[in-house]
Order: sequence, then structure tokens, then C-alpha cells
Amino acid sequence: MIKKSFRKWLPIGGAASLFDDQFYLRMNPDVAASGQNPFDHYMASGWREGRDPSATFSTLFYKDKYLDPAEPPVNPLQHYGALPAHQRRTMPTHAPAEFLEIQRRVVRDYFDEDFYVRTYDLRFVEDPLGHYLVSGWRQGYEPNADFVTQDHIRRNQHLSYSDIQPFYHYVSTYPLLGGAGPLVKVDQRAPAEPGPLVSDLDDVAEAIAPHFDENYYLSSYSDVRAAGVDALLHYAEYGWKEGRNPSEIFWSEYYRDQYRDVVPDDVNPLYHYVTTGRDLGLKPNPFGAALWPAATAPTEAEWAAVSPATDMDAAEVVVVIPVYKGYEETLRAVHAVLAHPQTSRFALLVINDCGPQAELNQALARLAGQRLFVYLENETNLGFVASVNRSLAVCKGKDVILLNSDAIPFGDWIDRMLWHARAHPDAATLTPLSNNATIASYPQFNFNNRIHLELTLPELDACARESNRHLSSEVPTGIGFCFYMRRSIIDAIGDFDAETFGRGYGEENDFCLRAQKAGYRNLLVHDVFVYHSGGASFDNTFAKDTAQIEKRLFRKHPDYTSQVLAYVEADPAREARIRLDLYRLARSLGPKTVVFFTHNRIGGIVTHIRDLAERLESEGFEVMIIKVASEQTIRLDFLPGSTRAIPTFSFETLQIDRHGDLVAAFLGWLRPVLMHVHSFVGLDWASTERMMAIIRASGPYAFTLHDYGALCHRNDLVTPLARFCGLPEAEACRRCIAIDHTSRGVVDPAVRRETYAGFLAGAEVVLAPSQDIADRMAPHLPGTRIVVRPHEERLPAARRRPAPEEPIGPTRPLRIAALGAIGPHKGSSVLHDLALDARLRDLPIQYRVVGYSNMPERLAAVGVTETGPYDNDQEAMDLLRTLSIDLVLIASIWPETYCYTLSLAQAAGVPPVVFDLGAQAERLRARGEGAIVDPALARDPSALNDLLLGLSLPDLYERRGEYQRFLYRDLMRTYYGLADREAEERARLSA
Repeated sequence: MIKKSFRKWLPIGGAASLFDDQFYLRMNPDVAASGQNPFDHYMASGWREGRDPSATFSTLFYKDKYLDPAEPPVNPLQHYGALPAHQRRTMPTHAPAEFLEIQRRVVRDYFDEDFYVRTYDLRFVEDPLGHYLVSGWRQGYEPNADFVTQDHIRRNQHLSYSDIQPFYHYVSTYPLLGGAGPLVKVDQRAPAEPGPLVSDLDDVAEAIAPHFDENYYLSSYSDVRAAGVDALLHYAEYGWKEGRNPSEIFWSEYYRDQYRDVVPDDVNPLYHYVTTGRDLGLKPNPFGAALWPAATAPTEAEWAAVSPATDMDAAEVVVVIPVYKGYEETLRAVHAVLAHPQTSRFALLVINDCGPQAELNQALARLAGQRLFVYLENETNLGFVASVNRSLAVCKGKDVILLNSDAIPFGDWIDRMLWHARAHPDAATLTPLSNNATIASYPQFNFNNRIHLELTLPELDACARESNRHLSSEVPTGIGFCFYMRRSIIDAIGDFDAETFGRGYGEENDFCLRAQKAGYRNLLVHDVFVYHSGGASFDNTFAKDTAQIEKRLFRKHPDYTSQVLAYVEADPAREARIRLDLYRLARSLGPKTVVFFTHNRIGGIVTHIRDLAERLESEGFEVMIIKVASEQTIRLDFLPGSTRAIPTFSFETLQIDRHGDLVAAFLGWLRPVLMHVHSFVGLDWASTERMMAIIRASGPYAFTLHDYGALCHRNDLVTPLARFCGLPEAEACRRCIAIDHTSRGVVDPAVRRETYAGFLAGAEVVLAPSQDIADRMAPHLPGTRIVVRPHEERLPAARRRPAPEEPIGPTRPLRIAALGAIGPHKGSSVLHDLALDARLRDLPIQYRVVGYSNMPERLAAVGVTETGPYDNDQEAMDLLRTLSIDLVLIASIWPETYCYTLSLAQAAGVPPVVFDLGAQAERLRARGEGAIVDPALARDPSALNDLLLGLSLPDLYERRGEYQRFLYRDLMRTYYGLADREAEERARLSA
């Protein structure tokens, strides 16, 4: 209970009349909970705590603007109330822009600029204190090393309900509250006051001004709006550094992340776009540079082509369009309902709530005169809720679809809505997907999606129909832009609550929650998309008092917010958006698509896929890559610069066990020319089997034996003890698995081999890059026809270097390089042991890694330096030349399946040395060049070093063959052999 106030006996002039009791209690829940009289609390202590007496009077603003800090503290409201009335009328008591400068003056001596810039990496911010006051504190940044914002808020809980900056509050109220100890000023290295804007900033602002949307910026960032600063200058100076967007079209963080190679870190991204990026074809967001087009009124020819709606008595459902204003949008919405034929009988009722646009009123009356629809006009403006309720009464006995006059449906949308109504008799309401419908929004959830996608709006609806046919999910509330209401539910629970919700907003939420509490459901329909422009459909004056309207809704349904938050967290319709994303992607890629499936590791597969994809694109095919993302997930990827890739906001990865059906559906929609599986490495066994089943059911597929994954859980035949196993029988593999403590969920090797054999037997072609791997694998994969197809050789041949003339000795060591990414299977331990032996015996051998290894510290300890990763093949060959490398040692202890680093060495003209294993030995032997050594020397570094020193460099250089580029004539016919297979099948059928 709140005690009575003694304000009438206080000698405070007019101050009492300036105090707003309800505002004070609302902004200070602790006072309300205590039962104290709000005015008495403010007069006794509230003013000292920086609390505000009303929405128009700021205690601290007044104190720090008008009162002398050298004088004893005075209650600002009491001081103001004692002034003559004419003086009070000329004195602002709360001005956001001026208040920001006052805060700057009060706190500048206590703000540690060096700490702030260093701690939060704001070296490009020209005015750190301004940054902090406007937005930094809202982001959790601290003004110095001693102040903790949240601690101060916990001590002053009323700050949680106000917009007072906590550090300013601390400094300003310090003398009022008798703070312990003096405030310590920070020794500033530079003046805290900002200097005039530099000319560069002026140039930036001038350049981006035509592309900057001030209304969007201020409505999106309340802190900037509350600060009262110039929006354009805020973005130009540091808004872009905080990742803020200057318009709906331009997404700052997307632009910087997508084009980080060409956009310098210290350049405003919008400035870069308008001065450079746009001409280079860079995109301002993932979609494009256009918004969905504004609605236009239909032409006379368009009206002449429509058919009248069904008579209301014969209709199965009535579409109701409440109208107030919006000439173009309203006529387009009415036309859209009539223009699309339906198999269902529907009526159309347009109700005009005494709208202010004579042109619109006349057009509707004329069209109604042509008997296209039923037309009602309110004699006076009743508001949205009462207008709808009048319509519901007119449509007695009929289900109703409320359609906003700024919403445009497409195709057989009514038929689809009615299907769901019949299929789900417990559904009270149905709401379709839309671009602008909060929890029903697509492509981005809970977002107003106004940017034009790669297809038209009718096409987008058609995609929803095909990808999500007959699918729906439950929602806590429907959305009023397109709102199916079942008549039996209306009769059971009543129509909209006009008494509570007045002119509108919240009435459909209330109806849905009442229906839910009566035992019915509200459904989001996934196979209908209705465009909603928003903002023009009805009198929206109610939005000025949104907070009060929300309170009315919460008063009836205290659980409303909890339900909506739980729904947003669970997002039951996410799968529908994924399906729609995948369908659009399949549609965008088109019928001539090749899909690669591969791991997400480095190595030769990456190079091979890059080369294949470039060739396929040159031959008119689109390439999409499905990559392993984790043991149970995959990611969709594309070549850089792909024009057919579309952004997918509903997912980053797909979980195979959960989304396997979606992956299968996507491949079914895509119908790729070929799926080429390169590797399942990285997937757990259950996910591998599931992907095999999906691929087998998705059309023709090929498989390349890049590694030994079909037989070996480690893929490379190298045991945990770093030894080549020799590809033994299953029992020996089981012993290997038993000591492999790093692997989880490894399937029995016999099951692995049988499963892979079955999968490969169903492939159109199984490719082997070398005869060696074909021969090794064939005995273990019965029923598999393996075709040897070497990889293409596309490297540019380097100018051939002559053999070193200076003899190897103390002054001229033998320079040997390992090339690429050197891990255990690539012989990193072999390299270490060779270098250690050379150091211990003081041999004239110098080992290098052109690339990097898995053990750089250990190698460095024995004198092996690494260049680090190289960006491209040419850089690797250049490094071999500039480092004067004599030999490339390919120390792989496993039988490589092709060995791209061998190609690099040959193209660079540096003789390779390999163990007599796999493709590396097969390829050298076929060309009669390089040195092939006994694999047993991998365990005898001294003998191997002696052998290397004994090699004749002149002989090795003399036997170098010319590096020859090798390309297949066309990939589908001469690499994959699919055209020949088709010809064979036609010949078989004709015989």
C-alpha cells in the first residue's frame, strides 16, 4: 500500500505539479514494491540517486547544466519549481543531443582512452569517448580498468529501467551520495574533446550520403536515436566499425567478410562499395541491390481478365479484405484474389472503414458495381477490429480468410489453405509464410525481408508449394496479414475483442490464445507464400501507444511472451525454411549440375576437385560441392564466383541423421547429371552409411579411389605406430583398431569392406588415379569394375635448371626439400630422423620444408626450417628455385594414390626421391626419372642419408623428362565414360 504524501505542505513552489507519480513508480519498481509514496521518496533521496521525476525532466541533466558544482547540492526539481514561470518556459529540462555533450564534460577526466582503445581494439575510432557514450557502454565496454558497469547497476537497480549511462551516473551522483574517497582522474595522453572532423570523414560522408537511409538507421539503432547525434556522421565515423548497416540494402559486416581481400580494414565498407566495389560487381548483401518492387494498381486490361468471386451463399470460404488507405496496394491485393483461379468456391468481401482516399473509394465502388465482389462501407471510421467483426457477422456460417490490403497471394493459395483446414479439423487458424510476418517470415526468420531474391514472388510461392506440399507446424499465434479463421471456432469462442483492443493490434493474438485454451491449435502453413509489403493496409495510429496495447494483451494472457519466446527458441518451422532454401537452390543450379562429395581436409583431393570443377564449368556444367563439416554434418559449397549459388539463411550445415530426408529431397529436386564421390573421410560410420544410401537413390554416381577409406579406418594404411601396414586381412585390421585410441565408433573392418563393395558396385564408374591403387584395392572389392584414370596435369612447366656444378661438401650442402603438408603419413618423422642423423654426423645435407609440417618445433630443433603454407602451385615452384633445392624428397610411408607434390617437383624441374611404394614410384618408373629407394630405409636414416649423398645429381638432372601437360578431351565422355555407357545401353536395348 502506498502511503499518502505530504507534498501539499512542502514549500517547493510549482515542483509538485511537475512530478508524475505513475512514471516514477513505473521506472522505479523498487519504490513501488516498498509502498513508499513516490513524491516523498524522490524528495528525500531519489534526486540524489539520479532518478527522474517525469518523462520530461532529467534530474542529472538539470543538475549538470544549470547548477554550480561548487555550491552545496540542491534538489534540481525544487530549484526548477522555485523559478518564475516565464523563466521555466525557456529552460529545457531534457535535451538528448545536449545531454550527450554534458555527459562528455562530466566524465572526460575519468575516462581512460588508452585502456578503452587497447582493450576493445578500437584503433580506428577517432573519438573513443564519443563512441563509449553513444554505444560502447551498451555493448558492455568499460570506461577504465576500475569501473564495472554491471556492479554499478546492481547497486542502483533503477538504472535498468532508464536510459541513463551508468558511468556518467556514477560520476555525476558521486558528490550527492557522499562517495568514499576522491574520484581519481585519468592521465590522458590526448585531449578527450573531439577535434573537428577531418576532411577525409567529410569526403566519406558526402560520398555515402545518397546511399544512406537515415530513417532505417535511427529506427534500427535506438541508442543512436536516443543520443540525438547526426545519423550519417555516426555511421561514417564509427557505426560501420561496430557492424551497423546504413540501409536495408547494404550489410556492412557481410561486405567486409565477403570481400576482406579487397576491402582494407580501415576503409568504410559503404564508401568502398560506392566508389569501387559496385563497379567491380561486388554485392552489398547476399541477395542483390534491389528491393521487392512496390505494388502498382492493375490496368484496365488486367481488371477485364478477372472473374467475379463466387456468391457468398455458395462459397466454401470468404476472403475478407479490410480497407482504409493505400490505393496501389489495395487494388493490387483485390486483383490478386480474383486473378488466380481456384478449384474451391470462394467469395470476396471488401469492407471500407470510411477511408480518407477518395480515389480509392471510387475505384472500389466502381469494381463492386461490376459485381466482382461484395462491398461494404462503414458510415464512420470504426477501426480495424470493429470492421473485421462486422465482416464476420456478414459471413455468418462461413470460414473466413482475413487478408490485409497490402498482402498479395499467388496461384491456388485458397485451395492450399482449404486443404490444411480440412486435413486439420482442430486448427482454429492458419497463417502462410511471408516475407514480412515475424515468426512466419522467410527467408530470414523474424525479419522483414524486403530485398529481392533471385526469382519472382509468384515463383517463390510456387517453390513453397512444391517443396513443402501439405506440410505445416504449430504456432502460438497466427499473423494477421493473412489469417484463416474457422467458423466453428468463431462461434465457440467469439470474434475479435474490440472492447480490449480498440482500433487494432493484438486482436489476432488474443483470438489464437483463446482458441488454444479452448483446446484448438494454430498452424503455420508451409506450402503457401503471401507477399506482405506492410505499413499501408489500415489506419496504424494505434502504433503510437504500442506499449499500452501490449499491456492489454498481457493482462488477458500473461503467458503470451513466454510462449512466443519458447517458439522462437525452438523454431519448429525451420525445416520448412530449409526445404524452401534447398528447393530454390536446386532450381537455381539447373539441370546440368555435377555434385561432388568430399572431405573438408587439405591435400590432393582439393586440387583435383578444383581442376575438375573448372573443366566442368568450361564444358557448360554447374558444380556444387557437398563437404563433410563434422562427424555427422555436411555443408553445401560452391566454386568462388558461382552465379547460381544462392544464400541459405535457414542453415549453415545439415545434420545427416536429422536432415537426411532433406538432403535426399534436395538431390531429387536437383536431379544432378552425376554425383562424384571423392571421400567420406570425417563422417562417422552411421552417417557414412546414410549418405551412401542417399547417393545411391539419387541417380548416377561415380567414385574415385583417392585413399584407402573403403578398407582402412585410417584411410592411408598407416598404423598408430606410424608404420605402413601392407593392407592385411580383416583380423590384422582389428588389432590395429584395438590400439587406435584416437578413433571412435570404428566399424568392424569386414563390415566396412562389404558395405563399400556394395556401394561401389552400384557406381557408374569407379576411378583409380593409378594402376597401383587399382591393383591393391580390387581383391578386396568384389564386383567392382575399377577404371584407371590419371589426374589431369595442368601445371605450367618451369624453365629447366641445370644440374648443380659445385660439388657437395662442407661449403656446399646437398639441399633437400619436403614439399607440401608434411604429416606422419607423409614422412614427417622420417624427415626429422634424417635431419637429426645429418646433424649428429655433421653431414653436408640441409633439409627444408617448402610448406609446413605437423611438428614444426621438433623439426626446428634439428635444423629443419619451414616456409609455411604456399598460396598456389606457382609459389611452391618459385620457392624451390629461390631456395636452390637440389632434390625433392617425397618421404610418404604409404602407397600414394597419385601424389600432386610429385607433379610439382617434375614441373619445377627438381628431381624427386621416393620410396618404392604406390603411385609415386609407379609414375617415376614409367618416366625413368628421379630416384626410387627401398621403403625399409624409412627406418634407417643413416643408410638413407648415405644413399642420398651418394646419388649422382648430374645423372638425375640429365634423366629429367620434359613436364607434359595432360588434359582429357571432354570429361563426361573421356574421363567419366558416361556417354559411352549410354551408347552401350542404347545398343543393348535395340538388340
